[in-house]
Amino acid sequence: MRANGLFVRKKRKCIPTTNAKHNYPIAPNLLSKEFDVEKENQVKVSVITYIDTKQYWVYLTVVIVLFHPKNNWLVYER
Repeated sequence: MRANGLFVRKKRKCIPTTNAKHNYPIAPNLLSKEFDVEKENQVKVSVITYIDTKQYWVYLTVVIVLFHPKNNWLVYER
């Protein structure tokens, strides 16, 4: 195959973005799956993810106030 200029394209493996093998302290689970909130702005949860737009990477952050289901989100280029 090499003599004819043919080659195999190898798929890249998924690159992990989280290193779980560390000695840093882990934050406690303060909610313990109890999502019933009595007051507004008492509990907010969020998640961040990365999106490949084929031109550049963007970050998506979702913030949810557990008192009401209104979702706020923000996308920005770094």
